[in-house]
Amino acid sequence: MAEEIGTGKSAFIIRECSAEFQYPILGSTSIIGYSDSFDYEGNFILTARVGANAGTLYRYDGKVKITDNTVFIKNDLLDYLFYLLDKTDLKKLSFGTGQPLIKSSELKILLLHFPEAAEQTLIGTFFRTLDDTIALFKRKLDGLKKLKSAYLQQMFPQEGECVPKVRFNGFTGKWVKKRLGEVVEKVKSYSLSRDVETEEATGYRYIHYGDIHKQIADLITCDEQLPYIKYGDYFTLNQGDLILADASEDYTGIAEPSVILHEPTDKIIAGLHTIALRPKNTNSLYLYYLMHTEDFKKFGGYVGTGLKVFGITFNNLSLYETRLPSLPEQTAIGNFFKNLDDQIAAYQTKLDKLNQLKAAYLQKMFIST
Repeated sequence: MAEEIGTGKSAFIIRECSAEFQYPILGSTSIIGYSDSFDYEGNFILTARVGANAGTLYRYDGKVKITDNTVFIKNDLLDYLFYLLDKTDLKKLSFGTGQPLIKSSELKILLLHFPEAAEQTLIGTFFRTLDDTIALFKRKLDGLKKLKSAYLQQMFPQEGECVPKVRFNGFTGKWVKKRLGEVVEKVKSYSLSRDVETEEATGYRYIHYGDIHKQIADLITCDEQLPYIKYGDYFTLNQGDLILADASEDYTGIAEPSVILHEPTDKIIAGLHTIALRPKNTNSLYLYYLMHTEDFKKFGGYVGTGLKVFGITFNNLSLYETRLPSLPEQTAIGNFFKNLDDQIAAYQTKLDKLNQLKAAYLQKMFIST
């Protein structure tokens, strides 16, 4: 069913793409450089021959060189075969533990089910269209994430700046320098670990620092995101309260925040390795996004302590110095970033559903071997 199956044998010197060096050199996972000549021409499915990527597929059409660490399948019509092999999972053919290996000779004798040519074309086109849609949503999602990252730099004052580079129309006042300890107060948190969780609907939920690192409790829009815990006499959190992870085992995500967006239905408690903050005449969403800026993260890394587990205290955090605008401008900035996050979440949900749809159709539209 394939015109040719083999292992690349090209000799090459890697160059950057130019008018002279225009032919891609295909490696085990992608293009690794360019050459002034080609050895193969056509439509290819490719995978790594050796290593962790053995069995991971990609495709390329055109005039190319192919490295000796790459197995290729060449044919005029590859859509159906590409998705059939994707569903088949070629990683199962690899052998070896330290360095998994896939041989072209094993691919040649692989038995697969093929319908008539017309049906192959329909199935291949269907999955190609689905992949194009997935790619489109991923590009939009990546674009929104980059936009958010850029605005986090431009809408908060950088070092040496009194106002940010980008402001909303109608706001012209100076930003006032303050320490974090002046605009928040610390509220009670508890050393509650996973052993207090329960399946029973007790009316008490909590936030564990692990939930924050895993982004389970990030923008807390409903109580259902958080687990129930056993009854107890606890100080509870309110709408607008911020909860920060005060420990990290990998030195990342230190002082990473969550915020309670709506009035909780159940009582919420700050659990193990968290710092709970209650804003004073300051917009919660503004503070939440301020804590996502590189300046705040850098400060958290600077004042944190510990070797095996990196930790931070409220006293250290309270020393963080920043400039704050008026409350109306804070609100506008917080709402702007929340709207961006809503768009990002919407595209992520659509992307997840498309990937689930593709996985389901891969199971239903091919015959298992």
